Amino acid sequence: MKQKVDSLLKDNPLVVAYKTEYNNLSRSIFYVRDEALFVEMNKLFFFALWGNKKKEKYRYQYQNEKDELIFRYDNTPHFKKLETFPHHKHLSSGVIKTNIVTLQNIINKIKEIILYKLAR
Repeated sequence: MKQKVDSLLKDNPLVVAYKTEYNNLSRSIFYVRDEALFVEMNKLFFFALWGNKKKEKYRYQYQNEKDELIFRYDNTPHFKKLETFPHHKHLSSGVIKTNIVTLQNIINKIKEIILYKLAR
């Protein structure tokens, strides 16, 4: 897991800086916490808790340089009426359903946002 997270950020030309914390809570439970700064000065905050080789909890929050939310994916168990409960996505306009996402999915979404901005 550590190598995968590091390679997604280290080898990404859109990432200016990042710091990652790995912590083993027991033999089968660990978490990863990360903060990445992208070229347009937006930040990604990432947290995932793994237990028995399964991602139990996650949060990917992407925000602009003014600390305003662009999006956040998480599986906190609120919004029980969504079809994809507990998985959901926060936007400035509200909360929508989504499937579980990976760090690779999030990096791809951020890349799309940055490239769209650059193309304008």
